[in-house]
Amino acid sequence: MGRAAEIETFLGLGSRGHVLWIHGPGGVGKTTLARELGRRCQTPSLFVRIDRNLDQPEQILRHVEREVGASVAGLGPLLDGERALFVDDLDKAPSLDAWIADEILRAPPRAGLLVVSSRTAPSRDWLEPSLRERLVTVPLTNFAASDAEAYLAVREVPVDRREALVAATHGHPLALALAAEAPEAVLLDPDKPRPDVWRV
Repeated sequence: MGRAAEIETFLGLGSRGHVLWIHGPGGVGKTTLARELGRRCQTPSLFVRIDRNLDQPEQILRHVEREVGASVAGLGPLLDGERALFVDDLDKAPSLDAWIADEILRAPPRAGLLVVSSRTAPSRDWLEPSLRERLVTVPLTNFAASDAEAYLAVREVPVDRREALVAATHGHPLALALAAEAPEAVLLDPDKPRPDVWRV
C-alpha cells in the first residue's frame, strides 16, 4: 500500500504517551493508513471514526465504553495502559478538537498512544511548548510514482497503462483507485494528450 516512511514513524513511537497526527486533503488515504497502523499495533487498539452520529464528547465516551466493555472516566484514563486510540476524521467535528486535547494532553503523560487523522493540521491547542515533544505530525501527500505504479500492479492494471494513469492522476490515491476501476475511461487514446481532469 506504500506509505513505508509513515508506517516506520508509527512503529518507532511505541506506546509512550505520543500523539501521531496524520493530516492531508480528502482522498489522500488517511483512513486507509490509520487502519493499517491499527493492524500493526503491538498493543490493544480502539478505532473511533467521527461522523454526524458520533461528534459529541458524550457520544465518544459511550462508544468507547461499548467497545471496551467497561465504564471510562475520560479518554485520558483510557490510555493509562498500553493502548492505542485512533480518532479518524476529526475535521468533521472541530468542536471536539479542544476537548480531546484537554482529555489527552493536559492530563499527566499516559502510557498509551493516540493517533488522529484529519484534513487539517493540529490546532493551536496542540502546539503549546509543553506538549510539542509528545506530538508527531505526518502530512500525507500523493503517492510517489513508484508506489502509485505498485498499487496499480496490485489492482492488475496492464503494465502498458500504468505510467499514463500515474501521470493522469498525479498519484492521488482516490483518483488512482477510480482509474484502476476503469483505466480505459481515463485513457481514451494513450497516444494523444489527455486533459488534466484528475488534479485534486
